[in-house]
Amino acid sequence: MSDANGIIIASPLYYPVPAKLVALMERLMAIVYFAKKADKNYVWPLTGKPFGAIATSYKDSNILVLKILRKFGFIARMYLVREAKNKVFSVDAKGGVEKNPKNFEEAKKLGLLVSKVLIKRKDKF
Repeated sequence: MSDANGIIIASPLYYPVPAKLVALMERLMAIVYFAKKADKNYVWPLTGKPFGAIATSYKDSNILVLKILRKFGFIARMYLVREAKNKVFSVDAKGGVEKNPKNFEEAKKLGLLVSKVLIKRKDKF
């Protein structure tokens, strides 16, 4: 993740969030916590990286998973990509792509938003 230019995390809806995703978030936050304790000048390598979230389920809303992922991105000091009116953009891919082809277009839009941030800041990463 530290070598990536931008990060998009996709998660299925389980009740409420998959255990492996929770484990990833907990481990990353532990790194930040203990590194800061050891070195007050520690710079978190994910700071400012463009971040997007996709959550999918068969028929239930993914709002809870998306809230958790957006909060994780914020706490991890990443840059949550935004669309018009500065609204954080994430994809609620309820029904997947077969049931709702619009979800594929939304996922492409998220990728484009991440790439636009990278293009604007190409000298930073």
